[in-house]
Amino acid sequence: MSTVRTFLLVKMLGSIIFCLLLASLSDAAIVNVSVIDDQFIPTNVTVTVGDTVLWRNNSGDTHTVTSGPGCGSDGIFNYGDLLPQQSFSFPFRQAGTYPYNCQLHCSCCGMKGTVVVNGNIVQVPNSGTQSSIQSGYNLAVSGDTIQIQFGTYLQTLDCSSNISVTLIGGYDSSFLTDSSDSIIAGILTVSKGTVTVKNIVIQ
Repeated sequence: MSTVRTFLLVKMLGSIIFCLLLASLSDAAIVNVSVIDDQFIPTNVTVTVGDTVLWRNNSGDTHTVTSGPGCGSDGIFNYGDLLPQQSFSFPFRQAGTYPYNCQLHCSCCGMKGTVVVNGNIVQVPNSGTQSSIQSGYNLAVSGDTIQIQFGTYLQTLDCSSNISVTLIGGYDSSFLTDSSDSIIAGILTVSKGTVTVKNIVIQ
Protein backbone atom coordinates (compact mmCIF):
# COMPACT_ATOMS: atom_id res chain seq x y z
CA MET A 1 0.00 0.00 0.00
CA SER A 2 1.52 3.31 -1.09
CA THR A 3 -0.62 5.61 1.04
CA VAL A 4 -0.83 5.18 4.79
CA ARG A 5 -3.75 6.95 6.41
CA THR A 6 -2.47 8.00 9.78
CA PHE A 7 -4.80 9.56 12.31
CA LEU A 8 -2.72 10.55 15.31
CA LEU A 9 -4.58 11.99 18.26
CA VAL A 10 -1.85 13.09 20.61
CA LYS A 11 -2.69 15.03 23.82
CA MET A 12 -0.86 18.29 24.35
CA LEU A 13 1.21 18.95 27.50
CA GLY A 14 2.92 22.15 28.66
CA SER A 15 3.94 25.02 26.46
CA ILE A 16 4.40 24.66 22.71
CA ILE A 17 7.86 25.17 21.29
CA PHE A 18 7.48 26.32 17.74
CA CYS A 19 10.34 25.11 15.58
CA LEU A 20 10.96 25.40 11.90
CA LEU A 21 11.27 22.25 9.87
CA LEU A 22 14.95 21.47 10.01
CA ALA A 23 16.80 19.71 7.23
CA SER A 24 20.50 19.31 7.85
CA LEU A 25 21.06 18.97 4.13
CA SER A 26 21.02 22.76 3.96
CA ASP A 27 23.96 22.81 6.38
CA ALA A 28 25.96 20.11 4.61
CA ALA A 29 29.62 20.03 5.60
CA ILE A 30 32.84 18.96 3.92
CA VAL A 31 35.01 16.67 6.05
CA ASN A 32 38.67 16.34 5.05
CA VAL A 33 40.75 13.18 5.09
CA SER A 34 44.45 13.41 4.34
CA VAL A 35 46.36 10.63 2.58
CA ILE A 36 49.84 10.61 4.11
CA ASP A 37 52.36 7.83 3.62
CA ASP A 38 50.21 4.69 3.66
CA GLN A 39 47.47 6.01 5.95
CA PHE A 40 44.14 7.77 5.83
CA ILE A 41 44.18 10.50 8.51
CA PRO A 42 41.88 10.46 10.35
CA THR A 43 41.24 6.77 9.81
CA ASN A 44 37.61 6.97 10.95
CA VAL A 45 35.30 9.93 10.38
CA THR A 46 31.67 10.52 11.35
CA VAL A 47 29.44 12.70 9.19
CA THR A 48 25.74 13.45 8.71
CA VAL A 49 23.62 12.50 5.71
CA GLY A 50 24.27 15.11 3.01
CA ASP A 51 27.87 15.78 4.07
CA THR A 52 30.79 15.27 1.71
CA VAL A 53 34.10 13.61 2.53
CA LEU A 54 37.11 14.97 0.63
CA TRP A 55 40.27 12.91 0.39
CA ARG A 56 43.50 14.73 -0.56
CA ASN A 57 46.65 12.85 -1.45
CA ASN A 58 49.40 14.59 0.50
CA SER A 59 51.88 11.79 -0.01
CA GLY A 60 54.37 11.19 -2.80
CA ASP A 61 52.72 7.94 -3.89
CA THR A 62 49.64 7.04 -5.91
CA HIS A 63 46.68 5.64 -3.94
CA THR A 64 43.07 4.64 -4.47
CA VAL A 65 39.98 5.48 -2.40
CA THR A 66 37.81 2.39 -2.81
CA SER A 67 34.72 1.52 -0.79
CA GLY A 68 34.43 -2.01 0.50
CA PRO A 69 35.11 -4.19 3.55
CA GLY A 70 38.58 -5.57 4.15
CA CYS A 71 40.63 -5.00 1.03
CA GLY A 72 37.68 -5.54 -1.30
CA SER A 73 35.46 -3.30 -3.40
CA ASP A 74 31.68 -2.96 -3.17
CA GLY A 75 31.20 -0.42 -5.97
CA ILE A 76 29.74 2.41 -3.88
CA PHE A 77 32.65 4.72 -4.66
CA ASN A 78 36.05 4.25 -6.19
CA TYR A 79 38.77 6.66 -7.22
CA GLY A 80 41.69 4.83 -8.75
CA ASP A 81 45.11 6.38 -9.25
CA LEU A 82 44.75 9.35 -6.91
CA LEU A 83 48.01 11.08 -7.77
CA PRO A 84 50.01 13.25 -5.35
CA GLN A 85 48.17 16.52 -4.56
CA GLN A 86 44.98 15.32 -6.23
CA SER A 87 41.65 15.24 -4.38
CA PHE A 88 38.55 13.09 -4.53
CA SER A 89 35.21 13.93 -2.91
CA PHE A 90 32.08 11.86 -2.34
CA PRO A 91 28.72 13.07 -0.96
CA PHE A 92 27.02 10.61 1.42
CA ARG A 93 23.25 10.51 0.83
CA GLN A 94 22.31 7.60 3.07
CA ALA A 95 23.03 6.71 6.69
CA GLY A 96 25.27 3.74 7.32
CA THR A 97 28.85 2.61 7.83
CA TYR A 98 31.14 2.73 4.81
CA PRO A 99 34.51 0.95 5.07
CA TYR A 100 37.05 1.81 2.40
CA ASN A 101 40.66 1.10 1.50
CA CYS A 102 43.54 1.79 -0.84
CA GLN A 103 43.66 -1.11 -3.29
CA LEU A 104 47.40 -0.59 -3.81
CA HIS A 105 48.40 -0.59 -0.14
CA CYS A 106 45.66 -2.42 1.75
CA SER A 107 47.10 -5.94 1.74
CA CYS A 108 50.69 -4.92 2.34
CA CYS A 109 50.23 -1.95 4.67
CA GLY A 110 46.70 -2.21 6.09
CA MET A 111 45.64 1.06 4.47
CA LYS A 112 41.95 1.28 5.42
CA GLY A 113 39.40 3.75 6.75
CA THR A 114 35.75 4.06 7.70
CA VAL A 115 33.08 6.70 7.18
CA VAL A 116 30.11 6.54 9.57
CA VAL A 117 27.09 8.48 8.30
CA ASN A 118 24.41 9.47 10.81
CA GLY A 119 20.87 10.44 9.86
CA ASN A 120 19.38 13.91 10.26
CA ILE A 121 16.59 14.87 12.67
CA VAL A 122 13.67 16.60 10.95
CA GLN A 123 11.36 18.29 13.47
CA VAL A 124 7.68 18.90 12.75
CA PRO A 125 6.20 21.75 14.84
CA ASN A 126 2.61 21.75 16.03
CA SER A 127 0.32 24.38 14.54
CA GLY A 128 -3.07 22.80 15.01
CA THR A 129 -4.59 19.66 13.58
CA GLN A 130 -2.99 20.09 10.16
CA SER A 131 0.66 20.52 11.12
CA SER A 132 2.42 18.74 8.29
CA ILE A 133 4.02 15.43 9.10
CA GLN A 134 4.01 14.98 5.33
CA SER A 135 6.32 17.99 4.90
CA GLY A 136 8.76 16.46 7.37
CA TYR A 137 8.64 13.16 5.50
CA ASN A 138 9.17 14.91 2.17
CA LEU A 139 12.33 16.60 3.54
CA ALA A 140 13.74 13.36 4.93
CA VAL A 141 16.25 10.97 3.42
CA SER A 142 17.05 7.40 4.42
CA GLY A 143 18.30 7.14 7.98
CA ASP A 144 16.59 10.33 9.17
CA THR A 145 14.40 10.64 12.26
CA ILE A 146 11.18 12.68 12.00
CA GLN A 147 10.32 14.09 15.42
CA ILE A 148 6.74 15.27 15.82
CA GLN A 149 6.00 17.91 18.42
CA PHE A 150 3.45 17.07 21.09
CA GLY A 151 0.00 17.88 19.76
CA THR A 152 -2.96 16.63 17.75
CA TYR A 153 -2.54 15.50 14.16
CA LEU A 154 -5.30 14.35 11.83
CA GLN A 155 -4.02 13.84 8.32
CA THR A 156 -2.97 11.44 5.60
CA LEU A 157 0.68 10.45 5.35
CA ASP A 158 1.87 9.28 1.94
CA CYS A 159 4.94 7.12 2.56
CA SER A 160 5.69 6.34 -1.06
CA SER A 161 9.33 7.50 -1.18
CA ASN A 162 11.99 4.82 -1.39
CA ILE A 163 13.52 5.72 1.98
CA SER A 164 13.71 4.27 5.50
CA VAL A 165 12.99 6.74 8.30
CA THR A 166 12.00 6.74 11.99
CA LEU A 167 8.80 8.54 13.04
CA ILE A 168 8.81 9.52 16.72
CA GLY A 169 6.40 11.65 18.76
CA GLY A 170 6.70 14.22 21.52
CA TYR A 171 10.06 15.90 21.09
CA ASP A 172 9.22 18.66 23.61
CA SER A 173 7.35 16.69 26.25
CA SER A 174 6.30 13.29 27.51
CA PHE A 175 3.14 11.63 26.35
CA LEU A 176 0.03 11.60 28.50
CA THR A 177 -1.55 8.19 28.34
CA ASP A 178 -4.68 6.69 29.83
CA SER A 179 -6.61 3.47 29.41
CA SER A 180 -8.11 4.64 26.11
CA ASP A 181 -4.72 5.37 24.58
CA SER A 182 -2.13 2.98 23.26
CA ILE A 183 1.45 3.51 22.25
CA ILE A 184 2.32 1.93 18.94
CA ALA A 185 5.80 0.97 17.88
CA GLY A 186 7.29 -1.16 15.17
CA ILE A 187 8.18 -1.06 11.50
CA LEU A 188 5.53 -0.09 8.98
CA THR A 189 6.36 -1.44 5.55
CA VAL A 190 5.01 0.59 2.63
CA SER A 191 5.30 0.18 -1.12
CA LYS A 192 8.74 1.76 -1.11
CA GLY A 193 11.01 1.98 1.92
CA THR A 194 10.03 1.60 5.57
CA VAL A 195 8.83 3.79 8.44
CA THR A 196 9.81 2.83 11.97
CA VAL A 197 7.15 4.10 14.40
CA LYS A 198 8.06 4.96 18.01
CA ASN A 199 6.06 6.41 20.89
CA ILE A 200 3.02 7.54 18.92
CA VAL A 201 -0.15 7.73 21.02
CA ILE A 202 -3.38 6.94 19.22
CA GLN A 203 -7.03 6.61 20.18
